[in-house]
Amino acid sequence: MIRYPGSKDKIAHAIIARFPDPLRIGGLFSQPRLEYREPFFGSGAVGFGVLSVLKSQHTVWINDRDYGIRCLWQSVYDVPDELIERVRSFTPSVDAFYKFQAEDGHQGLCPKEVGFRKLVLHQTSFSGLGFKAGGPIGGRRQSSAYNVDCRWNAARLCRDILSNHRELRRFASVNITAVDFPQLIEGAPQHAFIYADPPYVEKGPELL
Repeated sequence: MIRYPGSKDKIAHAIIARFPDPLRIGGLFSQPRLEYREPFFGSGAVGFGVLSVLKSQHTVWINDRDYGIRCLWQSVYDVPDELIERVRSFTPSVDAFYKFQAEDGHQGLCPKEVGFRKLVLHQTSFSGLGFKAGGPIGGRRQSSAYNVDCRWNAARLCRDILSNHRELRRFASVNITAVDFPQLIEGAPQHAFIYADPPYVEKGPELL
């Protein structure tokens, strides 16, 4: 759903395939008291692959320090219909890009709006860099063959929102946060499985 630098979307299955056999086939994933935690959820490329094999009684804690990413996934979980309506009624523009970029993660805005704007920025920015991008696809003058709206596919985004909402809602308990990663690791119960894939050490701050 999100164009995201460093996203593992194309290799998620390969990553999951490298989990130890007891985690992939029965073992921990079959235990009735499993808690899945992901401190660096981002686009959820690997996370949703893991969620698809968990049981509904398992608990889930997904986290990303980026407040906008957190707001987006919370909106997918809580108010998918409102998010879908916002997507359907939106037309990408250069002015909207720069406005959303300047106000990215503003905590004075409604969290639903913060999440929606994060989605727009990653879909309309150069290389999916979001608010860190120098500008929108096609630049300020929109003189490229590929302009700000070239990757905006409202129908696909709406399908993804519904699909991800249904997956998250399968679970009895889902916690979605924007805290520092040690909070998900320190004091984790014995029955927790943590998938921690941090941002690149040097480039990480540029990818938020």
